[in-house]
Amino acid sequence: MLYDDKYFDAKWNKIIPFLPKGGDYRYDLRSYGYQIIIDHIGPNKRVFDFACGLSIIGTKLARNGCFVSGCDISPVAVQWCKEKVSSDYRIGEDVFGGPYDYVVATYFLEHIPDPVFWIKKALRVAPAIICSLPNNFSRTGEHSLMAWNSWETFNKLFNCFEVERIDDGKYPPKLCGAYKHPTIEFREVV
Repeated sequence: MLYDDKYFDAKWNKIIPFLPKGGDYRYDLRSYGYQIIIDHIGPNKRVFDFACGLSIIGTKLARNGCFVSGCDISPVAVQWCKEKVSSDYRIGEDVFGGPYDYVVATYFLEHIPDPVFWIKKALRVAPAIICSLPNNFSRTGEHSLMAWNSWETFNKLFNCFEVERIDDGKYPPKLCGAYKHPTIEFREVV
């Protein structure tokens, strides 16, 4: 299956009509992970939301005083973000503007064949990249391009960066493991 702009436009067109008016469109168990990112970044930062979808994290960061820009390949998603978050969202596959304090890419790296190349590009405009990952490394469906299949291969793949798990010990203990998504900060090795 081809996961392109038309695929994601269709996905968002099915979701948007059912979104609540005036509130968060998605408050689910991923919200714990989003809060970990928001707390880590802090207020008043410049953040780029890459492959933003409907910009769940961008919305929350903007409410926390951050200046948020973003991009997505879906025109439907970008239009939503322009109306709900800020006008600085664009259709595309590149980080624009900058410099930023952070580039955030939640649930993105598993969708591309060369995540190391993408991180190197993103580090040109921000000193840190924060990525949420699926908590299993199954290469099926939308994750068929995932470049790793275990923590061992993940660590080998990304050994050219400083890699820190920023979620360790921050999820509620009773939260089901399926919702404890690894959240990683990548920095250049100094």
